[in-house]
Amino acid sequence: MSNWISVDDGLPEEFQDVLAYIPPTPTKCILICWRDGRYWESATTITHVNQPTHWQPLPEPPDSVERSHRTDPDALKEIQRDETYMESLIRDATEGKK
Repeated sequence: MSNWISVDDGLPEEFQDVLAYIPPTPTKCILICWRDGRYWESATTITHVNQPTHWQPLPEPPDSVERSHRTDPDALKEIQRDETYMESLIRDATEGKK
């Protein structure tokens, strides 16, 4: 049984993180996305995501996880640097459109 929901049958709540299937353009992919009004967004893209055809809720996280990157201070610093870099790219792209 497929958990994929056609966008013709319904859409997720705005800003709800979901898995979204993007049809081939030129390659097919699945991204974690959210809807921001009429657009689909993803943290892995700088521009709007091409229109997905299907989506599904994210799976529940594992009940327990032994030491992982979530608790590793060095990894957390790296994630924060990446987030800061992505925010600067988005800010630069947004300011360039004004």
